[in-house]
Amino acid sequence: MQIKDRDYFFDNIKGLMIILVVLGHFVSSGLYKNSAYISIWYSIYLFHMPMFIFIAGYFTKDDKDNPKKAVKNFLIPYIIVSVIMYAFKLIVLKQNIDIEFLEPQYGLWFLISMFWYKLAYNGFIKIKGIFIISIILAILVGLDESFTNLAAFSRTIVFLPFFIAGNKFNKKYIVKNKLIKFFMILILPMLFCVFLYFCYKYDLPMGLLESSIPYQNLKLDIRISMLFRSLVIFLGFLIIYIILNFIPSKKTIFSLLGRNSIIIYLGHLFVILFCRKYGILAGCSYITLIKCLIATVLVVGVLCLPVFKKIYDFVINKIYSLLFEE
Repeated sequence: MQIKDRDYFFDNIKGLMIILVVLGHFVSSGLYKNSAYISIWYSIYLFHMPMFIFIAGYFTKDDKDNPKKAVKNFLIPYIIVSVIMYAFKLIVLKQNIDIEFLEPQYGLWFLISMFWYKLAYNGFIKIKGIFIISIILAILVGLDESFTNLAAFSRTIVFLPFFIAGNKFNKKYIVKNKLIKFFMILILPMLFCVFLYFCYKYDLPMGLLESSIPYQNLKLDIRISMLFRSLVIFLGFLIIYIILNFIPSKKTIFSLLGRNSIIIYLGHLFVILFCRKYGILAGCSYITLIKCLIATVLVVGVLCLPVFKKIYDFVINKIYSLLFEE
């Protein structure tokens, strides 16, 4: 059987993004205490998950099997990992837990959001002007206090513009001109600096970047909150586009990470929970930051081993076949 060639361009992007995801979670223990930690967190969260959702949109096409794929690739993994995480918290971390599957546990919101996107894709993608509508909804959803982390509804709506943009993206949009790319290199750090300036000037609540909290709960003027969300969406798109223009299309070390990004994503959550419970890598010194970088490399390096992907695929396929195939 001939194996379909992978798209190393997007594998490389996912590989880079998953490193940032793991690093962002490691450094989050030192937040509110060290400006360097806060700056790293702000910068990473501005684009790393929007980029993942952008790529997911790119690989989602009009397909009558999308609902089945939504169940197999996202709902089943969500339920399985949720059960394992509850058991992990109870047995290993010795925590008192309240089981609530509609409230995604730490980091698992992504699976639920992807489930909604895939499930509803064949319907909403045909709506005229859906991209503009999605941006308006992403800004307005924060006004409704009923949209929270429940079933990841808030994040799903806020990140919808990135999913749609990814779906419409074509590699022909990538810039070939070296001079333009040179200016992009100059613009990128400037964007981060401007964004960080406004974050510190207005004491931007981190919940706004996490996109799961209504504006009323952010202790920030609602008009400012809406303005910041608009800015975050705009800068997210701009940074994503700049990154797209510099990612190589050939196979690299990041290709392997990207291919196994879902395993790294889910597996590292348990490491983060363990570290936070027992104070590993706690603190906000620059030495701890270096340790976080080393821990990121180790965790990503171990979880990208093919054996984990094989086990994951075997379990998901087995459960799906038992539930849906005769």
